[in-house]
Amino acid sequence: MITLTVNNLEYYFSTRLIFKSLSFTQKSGECIAIAGPNGSGKSTLVRILTGLLTPKSGSVLYEKSGMPISSIQHSLGLVTPWIQLYRDFSALENLQLFASAHQVALDEDRVNALFKRVGLEGRQYEALKGYSSGMIQRAKYACALYHKPDIIVLDEPTANLDQAGREMVLELVEELRKNKLVIIATNEAEEVKLADRTVSVVA
Repeated sequence: MITLTVNNLEYYFSTRLIFKSLSFTQKSGECIAIAGPNGSGKSTLVRILTGLLTPKSGSVLYEKSGMPISSIQHSLGLVTPWIQLYRDFSALENLQLFASAHQVALDEDRVNALFKRVGLEGRQYEALKGYSSGMIQRAKYACALYHKPDIIVLDEPTANLDQAGREMVLELVEELRKNKLVIIATNEAEEVKLADRTVSVVA
């Protein structure tokens, strides 16, 4: 069981207040949507929740079975527009890099099943520089999920995807939320509906 406790977060860009007094809790088996107007700080909050940015005040605590997780990187799967894959590498080579970073051995059956699940079956050997933006988004899902993370963070989860891709993501979130801790940053009504509750980011 993973538990997330966010307590009184506050963040500024220079002198501009992004958000303050932001608190919520979440546990495995729940999905939370982070929503707010463009520029309200959704991606900033995602960076804080994933340990890539330090809040000005407040705290973020992840616990597993009641024990604090000192580093969440190996427990985390992140899909976001600001994470870039290597365009000269194939989708498979990118996945291999992610697996190595998480110290997870490659399993051919799982690799093939995952690329099939995200709609890239047979295309994983091609360099990403020949991919469409939607195909790159699909590859990001394969890379983020291969190591079976307990925490899934999706920033603009259906960005650049066609209708089939959007349906794939919505189905995937429904599957993951059953026993993972899932966080979605979005303003898409269809995606917000996937969540058990919404955290509004407003200053």
